[in-house]
Amino acid sequence: YKKKYFFTAALRMDGSSRFGRNNRFGLFPSLSAAWRISEENFFPKNDIISELKPRISWGISGNDEIGNYSSLSLMSSAKYNFNGNLVAGMRPNTSPNANLSWEKNNTVNVGLDVGLFRNALNLNFEYYVSKTSDMLLEVPVPAYSGYSTSLQNVGSVRNKGFEFAASFKNHIKDFNYQISANFSTNKNTVLSLGANQNEIITARNITKVGHPIGALYGYRIIGIFENEEQLKSLPNYRDSQKVGDYIFKNIDDSDNTITEKDREIIGNPHPEFTYGGNIQLFYKNFDLGVFFNGSAKRKIMINSGIAPFLSGGGDGEEAETLARNLMQWIADDHWSVDNPNPNAAYPRLGLTKADVTNNVQPSTFWLRNGNFLRFKTLEIGYRLPYCRIYLSGDNLAVFSPFKLWDPELAWNAYPLSRTFNLGVQFTF
Repeated sequence: YKKKYFFTAALRMDGSSRFGRNNRFGLFPSLSAAWRISEENFFPKNDIISELKPRISWGISGNDEIGNYSSLSLMSSAKYNFNGNLVAGMRPNTSPNANLSWEKNNTVNVGLDVGLFRNALNLNFEYYVSKTSDMLLEVPVPAYSGYSTSLQNVGSVRNKGFEFAASFKNHIKDFNYQISANFSTNKNTVLSLGANQNEIITARNITKVGHPIGALYGYRIIGIFENEEQLKSLPNYRDSQKVGDYIFKNIDDSDNTITEKDREIIGNPHPEFTYGGNIQLFYKNFDLGVFFNGSAKRKIMINSGIAPFLSGGGDGEEAETLARNLMQWIADDHWSVDNPNPNAAYPRLGLTKADVTNNVQPSTFWLRNGNFLRFKTLEIGYRLPYCRIYLSGDNLAVFSPFKLWDPELAWNAYPLSRTFNLGVQFTF
């Protein structure tokens, strides 16, 4: 209204056959409002603040990304004994849930848009709180049900944080440029889980009320056993560790040994900060575009492989292979009788996998810094009458202390390919 007052309302109903027959439809409303104060008569007209617009929005959205037929009891092949013979048959493989429904995301955004110097510089500030409820989670169920887990709508999680974006555009004779950047924070907290459930634990992760979803979970290393006296005086993992093994922090004081109860949250797999930037340069018929993005304050837990702790000693083909694969930096900086360094980067090495089982438990040893900066895109173009010739490159470089795989992807994800394109765009 009068280019000063803005209001939007929407109401939509979505249905998905992925959910149970009792709850296939969801109702999702949204509201938003904004006030362009800079257009009011009382606002002083000047060349510094050209736009000032606070805004607020609220809405509910739904998520049905669970795969097809997830609410049904699917069958799988199985073999069973019939009159003393092993025969093929079928058995229920997934637990049915006729009440399975939409996961709902309730979000409130409060923002402020500021334009400065005749909108040459634009600033956007935003604070958001998003609560996801009726999460679609696999919940452990009693064994007598015939299943190990059941897909249910349980629990809630909250995400909140700030977002900031800035853009600037200007020109100097034939040279024009546009620069934009963004920065955001996010804090993820689990608010609730299933009935009478405070945590869900997997091999290397824990989802616990009051903490980030899927937090990294393991033992905290506080040193290396230097001698037999220390080994006997301190709790060790299942009373089976040896001199040269890692010392795990004892969290549970009810016993004098290290067990699963002594694991703790050791890292956050979600970045606390994300950022990005875009640069556009124009000079006569030439143009250049650069885009980059990254994240910070995130931990990656690499898979607890066995190879780093095997010396390759002993006899046989396997030992010879391990000896060839032993990295030089591991050979140079591990604990040994000849190098009884409690601050060595690696513990003692073993001859067999069974000999080093204690040291490969999920722990702070496997944590890595997941920060990265990606040089995402570079494009150079030249304009001719009715066409533009361009050369572009995508996924050109990643700068990160993490070197094992792409820090933006999961360890088993297909890596992003580096691509180059030469093309022509025609306009008529």
